[in-house]
This record gives sequence, structure tokens and C-alpha cells, in this order.
Amino acid sequence: MHRRRFIAGLAASSLGLSMARASTDQGAPAAESAGVPLTILLPVPDGGGLGRLGHRLADCLGNTEVASLVTEGQPSAPHAITRFIDDFSRRGDVVLLAGASLIGAAIAVRQATSLADLTPVARLTTEYIGCAVRPDSPFATLADLVAAMRETPDRVSFCGGSRGSFDYILAAMINRHAGLPARQLRYRSFIGGVGTIDAVLAGTQSCACGGVGELQDHLAAGRIRLLGLAAPQRLPGLPAATLIEQGLDISLANWRGVFAPPGIAGPALDRLIARMDATVGGGDWRATLYRYNWTGDYLAGEAFGAFVREDTQRLRALLSQFGL
Repeated sequence: MHRRRFIAGLAASSLGLSMARASTDQGAPAAESAGVPLTILLPVPDGGGLGRLGHRLADCLGNTEVASLVTEGQPSAPHAITRFIDDFSRRGDVVLLAGASLIGAAIAVRQATSLADLTPVARLTTEYIGCAVRPDSPFATLADLVAAMRETPDRVSFCGGSRGSFDYILAAMINRHAGLPARQLRYRSFIGGVGTIDAVLAGTQSCACGGVGELQDHLAAGRIRLLGLAAPQRLPGLPAATLIEQGLDISLANWRGVFAPPGIAGPALDRLIARMDATVGGGDWRATLYRYNWTGDYLAGEAFGAFVREDTQRLRALLSQFGL
């Protein structure tokens, strides 16, 4: 991280107190001062897809633009939204990195606050979801997995991010394709998806669901094997057929983006958007998208806000089908 600080497991409130105290000592809130380095908050532990995006975004912004990258120390990812609102409202030097899976996770726990309550800055990426097993798994194909679920549903288990995440949605859709009721889905959630591959390798879970950027390094090392991709077509460098090719009409992509606290001033928001505009236009960012099979689905400002509101309603309707 060079000179930039990476702070793992630090509660956002303690960071907020120190930052607020510093801005008071300086006599002006950081939200109103141009050129102040950003603090990027992650609502999940480091090590998953969102953490990887946070590190790469920080690298592409550069040391002069980013002061620190902070992971949330709470056991609930959706709770990070509430903490972000409580601790950082009206500040323009702190952003939360989040995506559609956090919307779903907040819906699943019936949380009152959501990403729609934050100030949208920019959507950065979308990432298709895959389904993977151990190399020695008895499931050679997705059809084998579905057949086993129909025959002995209590012996097939999935793992991924929080309930309500796109990992969970993929597992629930495969479960429905197998003709099983939602209550029979065996799914273990890991906040941010951190730990899912280890669970599959240890044999405690049958199948891991996750974004292609999270899976591909493990695939390249031969630690896991892809059963299928929830993409409309095959992706370069990934040796797996799509779910559509295998008879499941499923295409799922998790988008991720940057959010500011509610109540920040217009000029502060404009500066944040300008920072993102400059970053996604650079060669380092384009190389990052290629490296992780991410789609650069950039959308900024109010257009992004409208998209978040629409997607929240879409996910609410979708998750209701699975009893969430």
C-alpha cells in the first residue's frame, strides 16, 4: 500500500471520532476542503471481491488521493450502512464502497436503512457470478449437482456472501431449478464471501458461489473447478460453460460502486465524481478491469442514484420469491 494506511477491523465510529476531532482542530470540516485525501470504507472484511476492488481503486487513485482503506469490524455487513450514516453525514472525504449484494443483505435482515439513503457517487463495475466445487468433487457438471439435490437435498450445500447477496440468489435459483422449496436450500453465509473457498476445500460445503474476480485466481491455481457461470456468454480465460448453455436461464451480475454520506454539499460531491471520472479514464483502471474480468459499467451522479433506487425495488421483489 506504499504510504497509504490499510486499517483492518477498525470500527468506523472510532475512525469517525478521530477524523471529526481533527477537522474541528483545523477549524474547517474536511467535507468542504478541496484536495483532502479520501478514506475508503469497506463494509466487509478484507479478502473478498469488494476488498479487492477497494485496494485496486485506491491504487488507481494514488497515494495523494487516498489516505486509508478501512474495513468494517462489525459482524453484519448491512449494519455498516447505518454506521456510515450516523458517523459521517455531511463529510466529503469519506466514501463507502458497496454494491447490489449489500442491498440484498439489508433487505434480508429487514434493515430500515439502505444504499438508497446514501449519496450516490459512481457505479464502477459489474461482475458475473459463478458456481465452483473442489477439483475432486463428485459433481462433474451442473446437471450432476442438480440431480444430487433432487435425490438427497440434505447432502448438497452452498456457501457464499450474506443471505440476500447475489451469491445467495444464485444458490436459491439453482435450488428452485432443482424443484426444491426455498426452505430446503442449505446455504452458509460468509460476510463478504471471505472464507467460502476454504469451506469448500475443507469439505464442509459442497459448492461456492462468488464473483468471477474472486474465483479466478483459485481456478488458475487448480484449487477449485467451475461448474457454471451466470453470464449471457462465456468469459475469456474462464473454462466453464454458462448456466444458460446448461439449461438454466440465469444471468446474474453484481454491480459495485462508491457512495458518499448523506447531506454532503454539492461542490464536495462534484469533486468526488470528478475523481472517479479521472480514475476510470486511466490505463491502470482499464488494466484492472481486464485482470479481474470486471465490466466497466460506469455511471455517475444522479443517474447512478436513480439506478440504485430501481435496483433496490427489483431486488426486493426478487428476494420475496425466496421468502426474504
